[in-house]
Formats: sequence, structure tokens, C-alpha cells
Amino acid sequence: MKSYSFDYLQHVITPTRCSVDHNILMILDNHKLHISIQCIDTAKENGVVLLTLPPHTSHRLQPLDVSWYGSFKRTYAVAMDNWMRSNTGKTLTIYEIPVLVKEAQLSAMVPRNVISGFSNTGIYPFNSDCFTESDYAPATVTDRELPEDHQVDGVS
Repeated sequence: MKSYSFDYLQHVITPTRCSVDHNILMILDNHKLHISIQCIDTAKENGVVLLTLPPHTSHRLQPLDVSWYGSFKRTYAVAMDNWMRSNTGKTLTIYEIPVLVKEAQLSAMVPRNVISGFSNTGIYPFNSDCFTESDYAPATVTDRELPEDHQVDGVS
């Protein structure tokens, strides 16, 4: 059974002209829909190295999450604010959104941001020390004091 991921993989293989001798790296989150035997076999046969990220870590390890999406969100919000100021009283429709997205995308997707995403995640240049010990610490939410009216095992 063909999957969306397989179709996407085929879409990447053709224009990149990757091969066993000319590898490319594809970074994926570890969602079960992204990995299938068919995808793995096709990737291997065509020189696509699959790197899957551990669950719940893409916000720190995926280059575009680290460097591009945040910048895009900020520049899109600015473009939206500017549109609303310039069009007081008008309702934003779906016809204006592509123009705003294009403006934000051109501002955010610059080589500097893409390169910093790979650098800040330690992928390229490789840096196994790009995270500190505190990056591996558990969330501090679990370290909160219990409310005074909360009882544990019958003890207040």
C-alpha cells in the first residue's frame, strides 16, 4: 500500500538526482506514518539517508523548527499587522493570505536562517556539545510545591 510519505519521497528523489554514490539527508520526525518498509527500501536504493528524530524533540533538533518557523511566524504576524493597519475596517479574506505568506516567507527563508538551523541543532557542522546538561533536565513544572489544601495519602 502506497503512503503519503512514499509519494513525498518519490517527489524528493527525482529533482535531487540522488543516488547511492550521491547521498542526500532527509530529516523526519519519528511519527509512525513517516516510516514504512517501502519508504526505507526506496530511500536505501536511491541514496536517501533517513534521520529520524526522537519523539517530542523536533522543537530542538529539526533545523527548520529551530531557525525558520519562528522567524516565519514573526514576520507573518508583522505582515498581518501591517495589512490590518492599512485596511482599517476591512475583513481579511483568503485572497489576501497568499500575499502575506509570500512577504513573510521571503523575509524568513534566507540562507542565514537555514544555515543557522543546521548549526544550532549540531547537525552541520557536527557538534555533539550543542546542548547543555539543563537541556536534558525534566520540566520544572513537576518541581512545584503542592498547594496547601492538597492532601497526599491522608496527610495535609
